[in-house]
Amino acid sequence: MGLDRKRALVERLNADIVVIPECARTNRIQDEIGVSSAWTGRYERKGLGVFGFDGWAVEPIRGHGNAWSLPSLVYSPDGVEQFILVAMWTQGPERAGGLSYAAQVRGVIDHWKNEIADGRVVLAGDFNCSAQTADPTAHLDNVRRLSEMGMHSAYHWAHGLPAGAEDAMTLRWVGRGGAASWFHCDFVFVPTGLAGRLTSVQVGELRNGWGRACLTTRLCAWRSRPSHPWQQQMRRGLRRGC
Repeated sequence: MGLDRKRALVERLNADIVVIPECARTNRIQDEIGVSSAWTGRYERKGLGVFGFDGWAVEPIRGHGNAWSLPSLVYSPDGVEQFILVAMWTQGPERAGGLSYAAQVRGVIDHWKNEIADGRVVLAGDFNCSAQTADPTAHLDNVRRLSEMGMHSAYHWAHGLPAGAEDAMTLRWVGRGGAASWFHCDFVFVPTGLAGRLTSVQVGELRNGWGRACLTTRLCAWRSRPSHPWQQQMRRGLRRGC
């Protein structure tokens, strides 16, 4: 996706944590002072990356991810663990052992079910699942299950919308014959405790009317050390293909 050429777009997000699918393993951003990063993928030029800025750090949790999920501990600048971020970029079934997109998400939910139930997990990225597909049953089942476990789509929570009633799409896909389809398939799922601290959730504009849009979530969620009983605004931008 040419991440190095799009550094200015990432900068404009003004985010503390950014999830970027389809990025190369090696990029100039990860070498910048104050940037923390993690990456997973089968191909050096196209994988799933997570970046922390302005003192925010991401520490990958080894042995618990795969090509479509990247779990990391997220630390605020004062060194306090904030949550477990499981970044997502689901793969085509032919690259995921025959698992559908929704089945890959379901597997991640199963793996982290205890931590999800404890309110410690944020799921974010490109799920490649949408209520706009021909058969959204499996996706909606995952959304319902997460809700029962105390996890909510930040976009739907902030805008008071049920799954399937999205009024902003994150992907415009042009299929055979030039027919365009629109999907809301990028998500940030947060526990109830963080949902109450959301300040804004925005879907950016599609550049030139096609491709992917940024999904940016902002919330107040900084848990500080006892010696620092203040809160600061945590800004988390999550996007694919800006």
